[in-house]
Amino acid sequence: MVNRLAPSFAGVDSGLVVVGHTHMQFDREIAGKRVVNSGSVGMPYEDEPGAYWTLDLEPRRTGYAGMQEPETSREEWLDFCDAHAVRA
Repeated sequence: MVNRLAPSFAGVDSGLVVVGHTHMQFDREIAGKRVVNSGSVGMPYEDEPGAYWTLDLEPRRTGYAGMQEPETSREEWLDFCDAHAVRA
């Protein structure tokens, strides 16, 4: 998946890109850029339910009352996303 995303960052001058939308917290390198996603409160596909967020580019997690285990594992969700991705 990282190789598929690399062209999206080709014209970016910054060494740091903060993204969202995937609801999965990560900090990785893509095309020579540090790419950070804070995560999610409402739809976290992580091993532990909770609020996933970022402060000063450090990943954080906070538990909250009423947390439920996700119905789908992170790996199953990634497989689903990959299988249903729009192909250009």
